[in-house]
Amino acid sequence: MTFDHAARRERLAGLLPAHEVQALLVTSPENVRYLTGLASSNAAVLVRADGSALLATDNRYIDVARALDVPAIEAADVAGALAAPGTGIEAASMSVATYRRLGEGLVPLGPVVEVLRAVKDHAELALLRTACELTDQAFADVSRRIAPGMTERDLARLLDSRMAELGADKPAFDTIVAAGENGAIPHHAHRPGVARRRPGHHGLRRPLPRLPRRHDENGLPRPARRLAARAVRPRRGAAGGQARPRPRSAGRRRGRRRPLRDRRRRSR
Repeated sequence: MTFDHAARRERLAGLLPAHEVQALLVTSPENVRYLTGLASSNAAVLVRADGSALLATDNRYIDVARALDVPAIEAADVAGALAAPGTGIEAASMSVATYRRLGEGLVPLGPVVEVLRAVKDHAELALLRTACELTDQAFADVSRRIAPGMTERDLARLLDSRMAELGADKPAFDTIVAAGENGAIPHHAHRPGVARRRPGHHGLRRPLPRLPRRHDENGLPRPARRLAARAVRPRRGAAGGQARPRPRSAGRRRGRRRPLRDRRRRSR
């Protein structure tokens, strides 16, 4: 799917006069890709108020950059190659060290490109629908393959693989699979060495809690019944004529029948 990056840069250029700058130096990798289509770890783009733009990146990405619809130059210091006094910068993405190195005269701005990104165009909406349908299909396919002996990590790999088979580039973020008590942990991490494969075990990191067998008329589990106190009975011959309580379990233990061999010895 193709995107109209030139139209995006034109919309950004229309916002610059309101911020009282003639150009904006975009250094955030996500915003650079949004405006140019270049996915790079070291790139910057200068968008001017008249709609023109200039892209800078290092020798690793320059060949790809020159194939785009924006002029590109090669530079190791991409921000230094494009910065000029009176230029707006992305204060949220540029470090303090870089800002001081580039010198005075730069104008720190808040989220400008992000305002444009918040409103999706038709191509982005279509891509979002495709991503949702692909994710739903992958989840439905993998759900049928869950079986005893699988771990959370195994299931996460299986889900990632299925999404790639259906046409996804890669997951937007790391896939999280959490079973049992791990389901209540936000951003649960699959720690190595915790999962154990045992016969009859569901394998999803930890055994699931056992559900109670008894339920009330509403389908809710009944609370376990606990004895408030042990049953006691009076002991014969207690001093003062008062009954001395003792646990019933002790009486049961004393009243147990001896083994058969012991009874035979006593009969002899």
